[in-house]
Amino acid sequence: VVAIGSKGNTITPTINPFNAWSESEVTVKFQNMARVAYLLMLSPEDSYLLHFQAIMSQMEQHLVSTDPKVKSMCFVLLRSLWLQFSPMHFTDYWSVLCYCLQTNLQNFYECLQIQQDVEPQLVLHICKTLDLLLALNIEEFSSTQEWLFVIDTINCIYKTDPYMSLVDEISDCKDYEMNQIDEVVLADLTEKKVPLLNGVHMIAKHSQLRSFFQSLSYAHYETMYSMKQLDFGACKADVLEDIFAMYL
Repeated sequence: VVAIGSKGNTITPTINPFNAWSESEVTVKFQNMARVAYLLMLSPEDSYLLHFQAIMSQMEQHLVSTDPKVKSMCFVLLRSLWLQFSPMHFTDYWSVLCYCLQTNLQNFYECLQIQQDVEPQLVLHICKTLDLLLALNIEEFSSTQEWLFVIDTINCIYKTDPYMSLVDEISDCKDYEMNQIDEVVLADLTEKKVPLLNGVHMIAKHSQLRSFFQSLSYAHYETMYSMKQLDFGACKADVLEDIFAMYL
């Protein structure tokens, strides 16, 4: 579906890989997103800039789709875009991307409130997308939208004042009151800066993310002032592992 030019530096779609929505073609859509994400991760930064707008147009459409498998891979693709394109290219897209991320987290929060079942893998990839975005510390996001998702002040330690942070609202839900014996192990931030969920590729239930929701605001606040450089190699390897893990 996606042809690579003879020089290996262009993407030439022979058909639109994203627009087929019949039941039998959902898997094809999923696989095409995975191929594009994989190709981007193997290429130098900004290699496919001519196709950036077309890819982003599809991202905006499918980040609010109803199919959890397609949406999960869409979030993986978004992470690959953030890692493989310069931040300046996203200037016109931050409002839409943040809206999609906020809407998906808000839907998850509402499901928790009414005890409705959620797809754990989708929740994981929504969280990993926010996790990476915070670690990248892109100015256009951190200065305008970050406060919606995490507490970005010293109050992240005590949480005594009223707050609107989505992550911290989620962490206060009944599902996360008790410790879970199978909680995910968060990344060690003592040496290099990496997303907290780096290395986590599969969960069986969303409650395994309890430590992530309860730690994210403080961990982000602490790492921002530690001035550590992000380990891009580890982030890219994590996206590649997620692409393959989703086929299992």
